[in-house]
Amino acid sequence: MSFRLQKTKPILICGNNVRASILVSNLEKQGYKNISITDSRLEGFDGNAEDTILFIAFQNALQHDDVAESMYQKGFADIFFLPTKGCINDKNADLLRRMYNALLYGSVDEAIEVPSYEEVKNRDFSIKNGMIADEQGMVTFWARIESIFVNDVCKKNNQYGLQYYGANLALAEHYRSLFDMMEDREKCREYLTEYFEAQSYLDADRKVITEKIVDRYQLFLMYKRELNKGMDFFISSASIVEGNAMGGLHIKEGLHRAVFLMTQNLSYLPVMMRKEEFYNLYSQNVLEKVRDFFVRENIKRTVTPIAHPAFYNFPAEKENVEPSVLTAVNRFLGIEGISGKRILDMSDYNSYFARNAGRRSCRNAAQEIESWEDNEISLQLACLYNELLGIKNVKILSGQPPVFEKAYDIVFVMGKHTEIFGSGEWLRKLGENTKETLFFEAEENEVEEKKHRIMSATGFNRYVTIHRYYDSSGKREVGAFQKEGM
Repeated sequence: MSFRLQKTKPILICGNNVRASILVSNLEKQGYKNISITDSRLEGFDGNAEDTILFIAFQNALQHDDVAESMYQKGFADIFFLPTKGCINDKNADLLRRMYNALLYGSVDEAIEVPSYEEVKNRDFSIKNGMIADEQGMVTFWARIESIFVNDVCKKNNQYGLQYYGANLALAEHYRSLFDMMEDREKCREYLTEYFEAQSYLDADRKVITEKIVDRYQLFLMYKRELNKGMDFFISSASIVEGNAMGGLHIKEGLHRAVFLMTQNLSYLPVMMRKEEFYNLYSQNVLEKVRDFFVRENIKRTVTPIAHPAFYNFPAEKENVEPSVLTAVNRFLGIEGISGKRILDMSDYNSYFARNAGRRSCRNAAQEIESWEDNEISLQLACLYNELLGIKNVKILSGQPPVFEKAYDIVFVMGKHTEIFGSGEWLRKLGENTKETLFFEAEENEVEEKKHRIMSATGFNRYVTIHRYYDSSGKREVGAFQKEGM
């Protein structure tokens, strides 16, 4: 339940520092008298937690969530803090942040209701979580970048027969390169001249090339100017998308805007879709099954973000910022890199790479994509996520690591599952049955040792680093093993 500030109610400040002094001074000016200061151990506090308003004054905002959770477990419900991680209810979290700063330097009307800790941390499974607006027959919402595709499903005859695939936004290479180079106008001019000449413009068409260069550069400057003001322009002119049954969103209008935002390393982009289509694509029925499983198993966070509006801002352990591991993998493989390929995902990402390969393969039902999970909870989660997102072409395996009774073109071994590399015989079979690419991940200080072990046992003789990133354990490296000639 929400609460109100009352001058008769005790206020306990957690943290004895400059911020606490500022707060005490400001509160006393407004007539608050029952104020005390303590530390995270509640030293000297002998009051009733349920009747006390707690203000967390630590300078490091990253500590606030953990301290607030600890104090909530000790009986405090009315807590002023700065939510920085794991907050689900954006509206209440934003309101609490504004009121927190108002208490420090302004004033808060006692009639205003302040969201309680539970209301800020409320994990409400609703498609409205990621919605920005629902008006005039259109819904504007935040979409995960991996679910956004450049155009409708493509199809092409190749050595595997008629294949369907989607061009993920991360693979819009010429547009991405264009905006990446705009920061340096001279390099940009050289790049664009080469690009437009490659598009069959003749030397006689120099005027056309110059006009296009100027046009693109002016577009870039406009986007930068608007982004410096905030996201209002990009929300009001969100890219128009349409969905497919596999959870993919194909851009119909606004490709340049979407690619520009991608180059600014945003994980979520504002998009717009017909209202009827939005509610059909994101059904509440499967979502309720996911919610019930999360409640029953007391799941507080996902391994990776789930590309569904209900999971917008739901805490995830990995892949929270761009460029992500998945983006690096997609760019390494290219547009047709998974077309017709047999894929095995052995990562501890809850079928993340298999699921996204399935989304990219869309209508190609004949393609074999498999995911292996090593425990029952992970298995159930992978199945639920695939059902939620409409991924129908991924088979989930469980139990002991695969014995490789068949060969795969692409294998993912990410996260803690690199521990299975201890078996030389299993590694040998992995090498024999991985025809093209093995994606691998490890802590930076372990890469050389594990890389040597893998290459010695598998026959892979080429290794390419495709991504580096930081997590709670330190710096990690993602690479691709291949066999010479592939």
